[in-house]
Amino acid sequence: MDYLALYAKYLQKFLRIGRSLKAVCDSSDGTTGLVLKKIKNSKLQLFLINSKPDGRFPAHGPDPWKRRAAAALKRRVLETKSDFGAIFDADGDRVFFVDNRGRPVAAEAVVLLLAKDFPPPYIVDLRMGWLVKKSPLKLIESRVGHYFIKKLMKAKKVKLGVEFSGHIYFEYRFGKRTSYFDSALRGLMHFANSVSAIVSGGASLSGWLDSLPEYYRSGEINFRVRNKEMLIRAIERRFRKKAIHLSRLDGLTLEFKDWWFNVRLSNTEPLLRLNVEATSKKKLYFELNSLKKLIAQAK
Repeated sequence: MDYLALYAKYLQKFLRIGRSLKAVCDSSDGTTGLVLKKIKNSKLQLFLINSKPDGRFPAHGPDPWKRRAAAALKRRVLETKSDFGAIFDADGDRVFFVDNRGRPVAAEAVVLLLAKDFPPPYIVDLRMGWLVKKSPLKLIESRVGHYFIKKLMKAKKVKLGVEFSGHIYFEYRFGKRTSYFDSALRGLMHFANSVSAIVSGGASLSGWLDSLPEYYRSGEINFRVRNKEMLIRAIERRFRKKAIHLSRLDGLTLEFKDWWFNVRLSNTEPLLRLNVEATSKKKLYFELNSLKKLIAQAK
């Protein structure tokens, strides 16, 4: 039995495309290309790159979050005049998107797009920024990591969860049983639905993105430090007096009038992870440098 074809047919059930689309998919020499080759929909034309599994990962490595990993995807989107592009990690549980101009689609914008296919509330991890947190969407914040997100989805009976790192989680029903797990390929289906709706309205994905409020992110920055817990306490003492909100859901999150940050311990590596967002580039760089100096002194 052709299980790949069965899986592709199952995924296609989630497609509800009104306006025809073109999309480029980069499988990072991993597994998703095997399934994408079998996706057949008259309104979705897929251009596949790096779609043959190769454990040496010659294209750009298995991690699409690495710098310049999406360079070939961006070029191909522009060459084919596609409506968007998607890049998967090697085992197909993470996906990142670019718009029709080859620009990265922020994780927060992905939440706004995918939410159109699901009822509220939605679960996001605490690294998500103000673009989605200040939106009208009903959100539930989670600790970082698939264990915490899936556990919370089950407890709250939530149908969609999105993690900053590219994991997209769904509720699945199998008869009387309900399960929760991530699927980058199913994420592609719902993302295509939303882009199709935008295009049907006479706009483009890039135009829609440009209409959104603008915030400035540091990205996730990692530090190797000793006494990580002590350092988090020192950061709290330095910044908490001016904060308007404090959370210890996962590490330390402090929110201010025009910026916020989260610093937490990695679940998988001996690292301290920092995320900062602000309403202007000037504010971002100023506060980010303040935090870096404090961390450097502790090191």
